[in-house]
Amino acid sequence: MAEMKITDSIRYIGADDTEIDLFENQYPVPNGVSYNSYVILDEKIAVMDTADHRVTDQWLGNLERELDGRTPDYLVISHMEPDHAGSIQILAQKYPEMKLVGNAKTFPMIGQFFTVPGLEERKVVVKEGDSLSLGSHTLHFYMAPMVHWPEVMVTYESSEKVLFSADGFGTFGAISRNEEWIAEARRYYINIVGKYGMPVQTLLKKAAGLDIAVICPLHGPVLKENLGYYIEKYDIWSSYRPEEEGVVIACASIYGNTAKAARRLEEILKEKGAKEFGLHAFLASNTVTNDYYPMLAKVLFEQAVRLAKETGVHIKFINLSGGIGIPYRPDQEPNDIYAIGEGVRKVYEEVLVPAGMGDVEIYTELGRYMMGPYGGLVTKAIHEKHTYKEYIGVDACAVNLMRPAMYGAYH
Repeated sequence: MAEMKITDSIRYIGADDTEIDLFENQYPVPNGVSYNSYVILDEKIAVMDTADHRVTDQWLGNLERELDGRTPDYLVISHMEPDHAGSIQILAQKYPEMKLVGNAKTFPMIGQFFTVPGLEERKVVVKEGDSLSLGSHTLHFYMAPMVHWPEVMVTYESSEKVLFSADGFGTFGAISRNEEWIAEARRYYINIVGKYGMPVQTLLKKAAGLDIAVICPLHGPVLKENLGYYIEKYDIWSSYRPEEEGVVIACASIYGNTAKAARRLEEILKEKGAKEFGLHAFLASNTVTNDYYPMLAKVLFEQAVRLAKETGVHIKFINLSGGIGIPYRPDQEPNDIYAIGEGVRKVYEEVLVPAGMGDVEIYTELGRYMMGPYGGLVTKAIHEKHTYKEYIGVDACAVNLMRPAMYGAYH
């Protein structure tokens, strides 16, 4: 990756990871991910976070290039998740005089994850509103708990108006792939930060009082222009407001009458100004066959074409929902997701494209397929009962693993 200057004194030292397939072993990242880190060069030098162990060597090389023989005075730790804290121990051992800057929640985690020589003497504990002078640059610290871990903080450098925003405003995708920010930022936010809307709103209120010229996140591109656009998106997402106004019509229709009513409702909504519509259906659960999803797709695609012709509405998306299952029993063959995808693509081109609907977006909800094979119930034995049978009591119950309790499902 080419050298990147944020300003004359603030340099990018992060690294792209284009070898990774699943971020956090669950989120597909076909264009990889970046582990961002920065260094501020002044009378004293501050390194802003480290990087994942997958790129430690490259990251250290980038840092040493920018240091040019100097020694860092501080490592500012905004977030202890391994993709950003993974190289703390190596850096602390390499530069034993370097101080570690964090908050009261940071250092207990460091002690649990790493062995840092002389940690007690080296730590600099900061709290809300504290500042740290590097010379001509001054760092100001603001706590951002649950955006999206409890120890998270952001740092504002006031002389050059740079916000180091931790995971905030981050995206999936390697920087070198130069992707459009909005799609991968939205997907990153929803999957990583989405359920913490109130903490994000609190942080946005703090940021509103700062004069920000540059946002340096821990993933994705550095943001220097049109910052109001990015901040507005975060405000919308964290307050759970829609980016676009729309209406979802959900119906099940055994004899077709409810479907007629749904189409009439669609016509009424269109008359009242609704412009974008989508379809969603859920017909089956845990199917272990490659035929179900393409069949479902064909049904929905044909329905979409009929609706568009009958009502003149624009179908923006079709959500195929879930239903692709996993083989719980030894005699079951696993689904071939590539064959399923090819089947959906084929009916898309057979049904939608000839109808002039080749712009329809397709969504899926494959939670079981993605997560089911990789989960496990970890429980602790806390009681023993010795009667005509031997019983072991555990600290888990039916609410933790419902299916066997409900109907004797095989596991």
